[in-house]
This record gives sequence, C-alpha cells and structure tokens, in this order.
Amino acid sequence: MTPFLADAMAAIGDVGVWTSIAIALLAVPVLTVIGIPIAQRTNLLDTATDGDAATTFSVGLSVGLIVVAAVWATLASGLRSVYVPVAAWLLLAIALGSGRVSVRLKFDRRALRAGAAVAAFIVAISLLYATTIAPSPRDGEQPVGFFDAGFYSALGADLAGGGAESVYGPGAVDEMGASAPPQTWYHWGELWLAALVIDVAAISPIDARHLVVLPILVLAAVTLAGALVRRVVSPRSTEFFLIGAACMLFLAPIPLIRDPDIEWFARSLVFGVTQYGLAVVVMLLGMHLLISGRFQPTTSAALVGAGLSSALIASHVGLAVVAGVGVLSAAIVMTLADRHPTDLAREWLRPALILVASVLTTLAWGYATGHDLGGLGAMQGIGAFDGAWGRSLIGTLSGAGVVLIVPLVWLWAARGPDATRATVIGAVIATAAAAVVWGALVSDLNTFHLFFGAVLTILTPIAIVAGLSLLARARRERRVLASTLLLAAILGQATVGAVQAGVVLRALAPADGASTPVDVPAELRRLPDRSRVAYGCTPIENFAPWDYSLISIEAHSGVRLVPMCFMADRARRLLGRELDPSIESPFFAIAPQRSLYPNAAARPSNEAIEAFLRAHGISYIYTDATHTDPMVAAVEPLFRDGPVTVYHLPER
Repeated sequence: MTPFLADAMAAIGDVGVWTSIAIALLAVPVLTVIGIPIAQRTNLLDTATDGDAATTFSVGLSVGLIVVAAVWATLASGLRSVYVPVAAWLLLAIALGSGRVSVRLKFDRRALRAGAAVAAFIVAISLLYATTIAPSPRDGEQPVGFFDAGFYSALGADLAGGGAESVYGPGAVDEMGASAPPQTWYHWGELWLAALVIDVAAISPIDARHLVVLPILVLAAVTLAGALVRRVVSPRSTEFFLIGAACMLFLAPIPLIRDPDIEWFARSLVFGVTQYGLAVVVMLLGMHLLISGRFQPTTSAALVGAGLSSALIASHVGLAVVAGVGVLSAAIVMTLADRHPTDLAREWLRPALILVASVLTTLAWGYATGHDLGGLGAMQGIGAFDGAWGRSLIGTLSGAGVVLIVPLVWLWAARGPDATRATVIGAVIATAAAAVVWGALVSDLNTFHLFFGAVLTILTPIAIVAGLSLLARARRERRVLASTLLLAAILGQATVGAVQAGVVLRALAPADGASTPVDVPAELRRLPDRSRVAYGCTPIENFAPWDYSLISIEAHSGVRLVPMCFMADRARRLLGRELDPSIESPFFAIAPQRSLYPNAAARPSNEAIEAFLRAHGISYIYTDATHTDPMVAAVEPLFRDGPVTVYHLPER
C-alpha cells in the first residue's frame, strides 16, 4: 500500500475525523442562517435581484463567517483583538442598513440536491486535509506534521485558552521573557474561528482548523467565485457557476521554469487557504460588492465597505495594503473615465472619508492593543531585488497562463461595465505593485505573501471572471473554435493546478518515521498546568523559536515544548542559498535560548543548561529517537513510551 493510500485509510477509519466533519456540516447552515439576514440588511444581498439560491448561499455563508469571527474575537479576547473595530463597523452597517430582510427556506428536491453537493464537498476537502497536512494516528503512532500545520493549530489553541493575538506563544517564547510585542498582526480570522470550535466542541486544535474551519472557508470562497461569475456572465447559468467554482479551487500559475526557490508558493486555493484563511473570503466578498454595483455613494454602502476594509486588515494586513492599492487604482480609473470628474469626486467624498476612517480606526486600535508586525527579520547577505526574486517572478509569470493573459485580453476587448473594467485594472496594478514591493523587501522572507497572496486572492478571481466573460461572448458570437480553445485552456490549467496542489499537500505530509507514540500527547496533557518541556535539537531543524520541529506535539498536547539549540537560517533555501548552519536565523535574535547558544559552535555545560531551565520554569525534558540528549544529569525518567522518554527535573 502506498503512503498516500495508508494515510487515506487511516483518516477514513478515524472517528475524530468524522466527528470534525459532522461539526463542519452542522456549522455551514448555522453560519448561513446568521449571514443571510445581515447580508440582506446591508444590501450585500438584494431580495429582488439576488433570488438564485447559489448567490444567497455563498454571500450568506461568507458574511456569517466574517460576523461570527469578529464577534467571537471581540468577546473572547476581552476587547484586545484587532477584530473589535471590525465588529463595530459591521454593527454600524447593520444598524443603518436599508435592505429588506426576507429569509425564505425551501426544502424542495433542488435544495436537497444542493445540500448533498455541499455536504459531499465538505467531506472531500476535510478528508483531503486529513490525509495530508493533518494526518490521523495509525499503528499506535501519531504522525508529526509539517511546521505550519502544527504552528497555526497551536495559535488557535492559544486564542481558545487566553485570547492574546501573538505568534510568540508557541515554544513559550513570550512566556520566557523574550523581547517580543504583546500582540502581532497576522491572519487571525480562521484562527479565531478554530478557537471557537475548540471552545464549543472540545476537539483537537489540529482537527478544528484543518477539518472544520478550512473546508468551510474553501466552500465559501469557491461558491462566491461561482456566484460572481454568474452575476457578470450569465445570471441563471449553472454551467458557468460550476466552472467558476472549480477554477477558484484549482486554477493557479504553472511554473514552467523549475527552480527550488519560492515559486512553489504560487498554488491554488486548496493549498493557499492554509496561508491566507478568512482574508480570501473577505477579498471575494469585496469584489462582489464592487462588481455587483452595490457600492454606491451612500452612507449605508460606505459602512459595508468600511466593515469589509476593517475585516481585511484584521485578517491579513499585508493583503489589505495590496488591496488598497487596487481599490485606489480602480477609483482613479473610474474618475478619469467620467465626463464630470469633479462632480464624481464630490459625490464620493463622504464614502471615501468613511473608508479612510475604518482603516485608521482599525490600525489605531491595533496599535493601542499592542499589535506589531511580528515574525519579521532580514536574512544575511540578501539584498533588494535578489536574483532568487527575479527567478521566482519569471518562473511564476511565465507559467501564469490564463491567470495573467486573460485579464489583459479582456481589457483589450472589454465591453463590460465601467466598474468591472476598473476592478480588473486595479487587480493588475495591485499585483504588479505587490511584486515590486516584495522585490524591494525580499530579504524578509514573509514579504513573499504580498505577491503570491495577491495572485491567489486578487488576480485569480479576476482572471476567472474575465475568462468566462470572454467565453460567453465567443459563444454568443458563435465563434466555436475560439470558445472551445479558451474553455480548454481554462479547464486544462485548472486541472494541472489540481495536480500541483495535490503534490504540494502531499509534500507537506509527515516524512517517513516522523511520528510519536499516540499516548505521548495524552501523557503530556497530564503534566501540571503551564508546564514546559525542553528538548535538545540541531541548528538546522527549526524554522523559528515559535515554529519549531516538534510544534505538532505542542498542538496535540497543549504543552509548550522549548527547542534548546542554536537556530540557523532555514529560510535561505527558499531563496536559492545553500543552508549554512553557522548563519543565524533572523527569528532567533529574540529567543531566550540565544544566551546559551550564541552561535552554532556553542556547547553549554550541563550546569548552564540546568540553570537556564530552572530560571525559565522548564521542569521536563523530552527525548526520542532523533533528539536523544537529556542535556541535564540531574533529571529523572517520568515516563517512557517506545523511543520517547520524558524526564523530570526535580526541584532543589
């Protein structure tokens, strides 16, 4: 049996997986019922013109996700979250909304078929993630997954436990007195939703995020894309809705120049949602607002835009900056195209001021609550517009295919509404600007999200709408060859994107042997509250003190593990550099462990390590087949399970 098949069978036989799927299936109608009346009240849905079930469902589910995330973050954080302004702006939009609320539930045969399709989609995506990045235990072993899967899950658990929006919680970095900001800007949206699931359903953080929240976000995004296509292209076409949804799920650039550099992040939604979470849904809902013509120069419409702007900043501040460039570019295009630009500017002055107010209040609240741009740091010897950036950009753009070509062709042959044309131009300009800014800041690894996030969340949906608009036009003009070739190009690239996504997700699955006995997390959970467990490591195995090699064990057990070693800059490999164990990671600078391990050659004595552990409240040490050194002579074995031994450092 192949490893993939073994992982799939383990997932299918895992009761916990099916429990998570059942929670997701229950959450979808609840979120939709919450979202539909709010969307109608705020005119994101119009009961007169948005009568089709697909649009009602997609917009309702998306609004429900945003509202629930904002409200829960506000309450659970004790007003410390960056979602507090989001909740405030949305509350204003609801209070001053002018839309008519009319929720009519139909349970006919068509509704049952749609419900079955939604359920099948949730099951398929959940099982995909359970087979790859959130693997189930098998043969008495719990696979230890990819860094990010455990890290994001641990952040969700931290939110459920205390409500602080800090990336420095895992690894006990902030608890041990690191010079880190109290809170950080990050993609907290899906993490707050995961925290809600953890608190309410009491399932594991890894399952809550990957098997409940992410599949629902993917469902919301693909149905929103399908509804957007249907609105622009053909209001009643099921075919165009399904093609749009499928393309949103799988369409992505196909790197034609293979390179081990960072170009592999140009992937479709099924992988990209793990990086951008709720921001994808907010971005698509914003496009719906712009392209549908609902964003009018009225106070109520401006408040809806303010709520979405604030939500995007809270969900991903980097993508919010890129989107701001796109919106500003679109506004300039609309103004220049108008015959009376002065009158237009005067008409839109109040909505513009409301949008600016939403941005400023969200940023000000973040500053007031101690949020900073955490997790950033420049790598040594890498300058602006580095060669790896150029190769990545060329590799991505050369294989962009319909993602880039179709919007440009659509602009050349456009006959659509001015709002749609301005949105397409804004999307292209925003993506280009993101590429340039990424190049200027390429030494800081995380700035790649500006470009690749823009490709996924801005350019790809626009390309789908533009491509299917051209397809509908070719069909109306009876240009059979052109329509056939265009459809083949779109679906062909989406098919390759699906294969790519599967390869990437499989590559992020635990490597052979990367596991721990299934009872170890349970044993760790029995340790006293707020226990910390150290382990000896090597310079090249960790990404950051808070995103370390055994982070999945922390996510499964809820116990802080502290890596004890010098940390080299692993991220250099993504920019085409050889991994040099002597080059320090920029993330290691604030780690308390750096006092013991100032460089790769440091070999602190057992006494120095023991003194550090006691000074930082670390009473336990973890060893396994890879991490064999208990580091301190005074420790006593607490429990053993296979290759794993956990030692206790007794008090003096």
